[in-house]
Amino acid sequence: MTLVFQERQPLERWVSYLVWLGIWAYVMMAIAVTLLLHPPALILIGAFVSFIAFVFAAYNFRSLNIRIENDGISFGFGVFRKHIRWNEIESISVQPYLFSRFLGWGIVLDLRGTIGFIARRSLGVELQLKNGRKFFFSTWHPYELADLIRSRLHHPETKK
Repeated sequence: MTLVFQERQPLERWVSYLVWLGIWAYVMMAIAVTLLLHPPALILIGAFVSFIAFVFAAYNFRSLNIRIENDGISFGFGVFRKHIRWNEIESISVQPYLFSRFLGWGIVLDLRGTIGFIARRSLGVELQLKNGRKFFFSTWHPYELADLIRSRLHHPETKK
């Protein structure tokens, strides 16, 4: 597979800080509740498991990666990625990210059923698939990316 385009978009810094603050608050709360309800050995296990889970989430969601290759497009955060082949795409459009639509960052579902992969407040690309599903992802290069995807949709090699 030949790489045609790649973008790495870090999660907005202030959102990252909120995630780390949430990790710290959750661990402190877990320790306090465990102290009240369970024996001391479980305190350490619970705090450790909680800490590892939140650190994994913070590390995994540190950046959105977008890749265009000969066989399709993939986008996602860490291990949570979506790969779409060119023959699955029905249409593409450039859309603004609206907090009122997605209510957050990361992998989010809007009220219309669109799955969003959002790292920043910016324009994004929305893909309508032939099976009716929709995906939205933020990007720093929305028009360039949309044109590149459209050119791949009409390329003879991608019809396979």
